[in-house]
Amino acid sequence: MFKSEVLDEQPKAIIVDFGQSAFTKWLKKALKQQNVTVFSGRARPTSFSKFDYIFIIDPSYSQFQNLLPYLDKCFLIFSSRTQDLSKIYSQITRLKKQYKTALILSDLGLEKIVDRVLWFFFSDSNVNFLRIGIDSKGQIKQSFRLDIVKVLVYKFFNRSFLFKFSLVVFSLYNLLIWISLFLSLSFFYKRLDYFSAQQAKNLLNISSFFYKPVRPLYHFFLIGSYSDSLFSLADLSFSSYEKAVRIQSNFNKFLELFVGEDKSNSDIDQRYKLYDTLKTDLAEIDQDLKLIRSNFWLSLSFLSKTKNRVDEVVSALDNFLPIVESLDQIFPNRTKKYLIFFANNMELRPGGGFLGSFAIVETKYLGVKDLRFYDVYDADGQLKEYVQPPKAIEQYLGQPYWFLRDSNFSPDTLENFEFAKRFLELEMGEKDFSGMLVVTVSAIQKVLSAYGDVYLPSYNDKINAENFYVKTQYYVHKDFFPGSIRKKDFIGDLYKQMIIDLEFADKEKLIKELISALDEKYIVAYFQDPSIQKIFDNLFWSGRMFLPKCLVQTKSNCIPDLVFPVSANLGVNKANYYVKESLKITVDFKADGRIKKKIDYLLHNTALETIFLGGNYKNYFRIFLPRGINSELFYFNGKLEPVDKYVYASEFLTNDYEVVRRFFTVPLNSKVEISLEYYIDKKLQRGRNFYQLIVQKQIGAGNMDFELEVLKDNGITLVNQNFYGVVKNNAVVYNTNLSGDKIFLIEVVKE
Repeated sequence: MFKSEVLDEQPKAIIVDFGQSAFTKWLKKALKQQNVTVFSGRARPTSFSKFDYIFIIDPSYSQFQNLLPYLDKCFLIFSSRTQDLSKIYSQITRLKKQYKTALILSDLGLEKIVDRVLWFFFSDSNVNFLRIGIDSKGQIKQSFRLDIVKVLVYKFFNRSFLFKFSLVVFSLYNLLIWISLFLSLSFFYKRLDYFSAQQAKNLLNISSFFYKPVRPLYHFFLIGSYSDSLFSLADLSFSSYEKAVRIQSNFNKFLELFVGEDKSNSDIDQRYKLYDTLKTDLAEIDQDLKLIRSNFWLSLSFLSKTKNRVDEVVSALDNFLPIVESLDQIFPNRTKKYLIFFANNMELRPGGGFLGSFAIVETKYLGVKDLRFYDVYDADGQLKEYVQPPKAIEQYLGQPYWFLRDSNFSPDTLENFEFAKRFLELEMGEKDFSGMLVVTVSAIQKVLSAYGDVYLPSYNDKINAENFYVKTQYYVHKDFFPGSIRKKDFIGDLYKQMIIDLEFADKEKLIKELISALDEKYIVAYFQDPSIQKIFDNLFWSGRMFLPKCLVQTKSNCIPDLVFPVSANLGVNKANYYVKESLKITVDFKADGRIKKKIDYLLHNTALETIFLGGNYKNYFRIFLPRGINSELFYFNGKLEPVDKYVYASEFLTNDYEVVRRFFTVPLNSKVEISLEYYIDKKLQRGRNFYQLIVQKQIGAGNMDFELEVLKDNGITLVNQNFYGVVKNNAVVYNTNLSGDKIFLIEVVKE
């Protein structure tokens, strides 16, 4: 039996001192400083398993032999009985026990020594013997320092440690690469501004610098293609951004020269240089973005928003690039003259809206040479010759004369351009126009949404997308009389201020809204140059009527079809501000090959009272169809009526149309429903057929609800279609918004 001290707090420790060493005192003190509670007591060797640490101090060989069966691990300390140390150390070496042993050669400086001993015992080092000496001054001897160095070397520079250390360093190194890269892309795509782009570029440079040395290793493990692709995505993104910044800067300079007066030949030279640079940069950024879009990483779902954004920009560039590349043809080095009509589509007319004002633009050397704004009454007041109006204008508008303001009575831009040219030559002697642009109220509202507020100093008022129409009506109708200049002054002042404020506009939103206005036919353009006009025709931005012919190239039977509803507000008010429309077309394929059509058109005048913006809606309504419809039935508000049908032919159009018409009034807060049923002339043949339906949207018309329903008899199979419909009761139903011209193609097999 022996005396022992038990340390009862966690972790538990027992001190077995066979020699009453002075070292025990300092050991207890050191353990107390480590928040270990020390108390006196006895313990049997069989209870050693309860303790986490066992300290054996100065045992004899026999005493150690008695304890050995009970010791899984222990710490041996020798300070006085060193004669048995060699025997004990030899025994534990043979048994391969992992006991750590400390030999203390001096009683001086034990307070310092105990810290060294405890550090040695609790370290992870595989060294299991420590020799400590103290000189007369209480300093650690050199031999002890060498032991410490050996322990440190073994602890920190063994193979296991070096492997772990290398692994950690390599992981941190690669972590730095990817954190820098992902932060770079995150800054760039989430906050696309100059500051964030510069910060992101710096992070990309850091990431690229650290990636180059390990790139071969990535390829060795077959992941190099993915990392290279991501770095390529980042490089292309920043390259595209830098080009976009340069394009924006050059565009602002180009626009300033485009609308400004030429002061010298150097201004013209600079304009052409900027134009060439813009064309090159736009073409390059288009290619860069297409490569970005095809990058593997953008196919990941969490980057879908980024991919959609890139898709939008690529689509916009694909639309605008042909136009940009043709600017030197639209505005060549010789004088050209163009018409710009501002059409109020709240008073809808077949060609876009009531023509309240217009501008004549003269261009030369890729710039605007002269720009003059006119109120439409400026021109109409000078008409000296009688012009026979269309019957609808004479009958329903009560106007025995035809003027420029009512000249856009055709749903085709070319016809309206030809009529406008005739009037301007008669009224003002203006001729030799090379093209025409029609801009509606809705288009201006869309463009203004990219500006915010536009301050007009001459009116001391702020104009924005929300108040534009109301403000226009207020300033136009205030003290209005035929021949007043308020309308042209307001539009002209707004245009000039928008040019001045262009640098402050949201460019991305501006382009997006311009494309939307063109797609939705709130802006249409016509050019006499066929090569230029073809570009706008292909983009469906010209406001031309479609020819009812098959666009698909096939040897199978192809049946072209067309539906084009056209309204004309002849109520001398702005009732279209309150009008809501919907259109449903039902196509029924019969077993005998006939194709039955039904058109349901619903119009709702939501105005509750007669105010200066609205009132009763007097609509001269027409449905343009291909030639060759038969067995027609026409219903007005559910009542069968005779079909008022005529052939629409024009000297300016290459095709004739069959037109069903009806003039009606929609009172305040009322609805009108029109239904037309008929069979088309051409039939399905046995075998494979293609049915093509073009649904045209009127220039300036609102975006109405649209539904296409496809029915079929037994013996008819719908093989394929270019739209995603819902199958309901053996019918295919497709719902959308008629925001632009639609082309539906259905592949049909008849038994």
